[in-house]
Amino acid sequence: MSSKPAEEFNYDLMSIVVHDLKAPIASVKGFIDMLEHLGPLNERQLQFVERAMKGLDRMEQLVADLLDLSRLDSGAAIEMKPCNLAQLIYETVEMYEATAAEHNITIDVYIP
Repeated sequence: MSSKPAEEFNYDLMSIVVHDLKAPIASVKGFIDMLEHLGPLNERQLQFVERAMKGLDRMEQLVADLLDLSRLDSGAAIEMKPCNLAQLIYETVEMYEATAAEHNITIDVYIP
């Protein structure tokens, strides 16, 4: 079992790591957002911009999840909220569709 100071140190360290990860993610999101405003983008360019933004959104969520895990480890209460599981599945499939297509793999999802 960990001592209280060690748990606090781990939480503080994780908070610093999370903060240090959030700043560059926000910066990259800002640059990608600027691409859309620099001039008209063709369909393929728009798809790349959308994929990049979605990837950054996922990174932000992973960073937030890291902090939540750290809070759980330190015994803090975590706010639970509902999640649209179907949407999560579709977003995950979308994230891997290009890689799957490169390997001639199709991903079919059926959610009743």
